[in-house]
Amino acid sequence: MKACCLQLPEEDPRIGRLARELTRDQLTAFEKARALERHLRGNYSYSLELRGRPNSRDPLAMFLFEARRGHCEYFASAMAVMLRELGIPARLVNGFRIGEYNDIGNDWTVRQYDAHSWVEAWVSPLGWHEFDPTPPDPRRTRPALARIFANIADALDLWWWEQVVNYDFWKQYQLVGTLRTMVFGLPEQPEKSPA
Repeated sequence: MKACCLQLPEEDPRIGRLARELTRDQLTAFEKARALERHLRGNYSYSLELRGRPNSRDPLAMFLFEARRGHCEYFASAMAVMLRELGIPARLVNGFRIGEYNDIGNDWTVRQYDAHSWVEAWVSPLGWHEFDPTPPDPRRTRPALARIFANIADALDLWWWEQVVNYDFWKQYQLVGTLRTMVFGLPEQPEKSPA
């Protein structure tokens, strides 16, 4: 498994040189991975507006040496390739961040923009360990009032789906039981079998 996580495509030789230069004072695989993660987070910018040559022969080199800005897939790919250049098994992971907790609806909201890419590297004795070289997206912050209105809208939307759209037989049965108790003041009695 780890051997496939060392494979490298044909790439710009500057990428390997950069990886070695950034980690020359680090002794362990973990320290090297942290050094690469810090470098990418601290010296590059997050952006969904990609600049540079669209048909570049090596998009990763264009990201690292020219554009110096990109989205999470560029950051994670750069770190994974640089780790592999150092002989450290690495793999790219795609998934979702945790999202936002909505205290009005008492639930978690995960949206498309919570999609994210990060890196897992094999560092002994930890095994596969997560690293996230992507700096924060400055556009993700919202004013408190906007967040409150968004939480109210999300809570209403979730209520609508749970209580109206997904209104199944079991929910109907529970409603009838609740109404019976309210109207007659009696809980539902199980039928007695004849003796």
